[in-house]
Amino acid sequence: MRIIVVIPARLASTRLPNKVLKDINGKSMIQRVWESIKSVALIDEVIIAADHPDIEQKATAFGAKVIMTREDHICGTDRIIEASKKLTNFDYLINVQADEVLISKAHLEPIINYIKAHKPSIITPHFKNHSLKDFQNPNKVKLVITKESKVVYFSRASIPFTRDAAEGFTGLFNQHAGIYAFSAEMLQKIEALEPTPLEKQEKLEQLRWLEHNIDIHTVEIPNDLIGVDTLEDLEKVRTLFKS
Repeated sequence: MRIIVVIPARLASTRLPNKVLKDINGKSMIQRVWESIKSVALIDEVIIAADHPDIEQKATAFGAKVIMTREDHICGTDRIIEASKKLTNFDYLINVQADEVLISKAHLEPIINYIKAHKPSIITPHFKNHSLKDFQNPNKVKLVITKESKVVYFSRASIPFTRDAAEGFTGLFNQHAGIYAFSAEMLQKIEALEPTPLEKQEKLEQLRWLEHNIDIHTVEIPNDLIGVDTLEDLEKVRTLFKS
């Protein structure tokens, strides 16, 4: 089984312009992510799907394989689908966002081990969160899971809400981590899917797949990822790398 990682890298980030090229203690963000993933022995190849020559130039300089993609993709999944058409020799493709600077084998190996054991069409990780503030934050996506490790629903709302608990919160919920692994066959299938009502309402692309009756499996990973969306996030990871 050949498993690859594609990192979709977009230059024009709205909240933090040129985010993927920002310096983190002597190396760009995209290089930090690429090097971390390259160190995972169970992954066969790591590719950057870039939308701008500046990213291509920086990435090839540190030794990465780069596939150029269009600039107008709405989401990272669309970008990796375009890139995947230029790749033929893989069984699973894992989509890791270019701002997941703290990504490590602790986050990727549980996904790969699940793939090898169960061969799901789509799998995405989650982690346990004890924060009431995050539970009520619509930017923190929650998910409800079956006993068979399949996702029932993703939502920006506070789910599952507990009627008899203070503020509906029992002190623990499952938070989604935006990493996806797709079988090669499923990548071809989801490209043709039309947008769906719940996807449009919640602005969550993975709801399109659920609404089209596609099973999404999930596995738990450590709660120590920091997606870099703001300057504050960037300074936080810079401090972590210094220490």
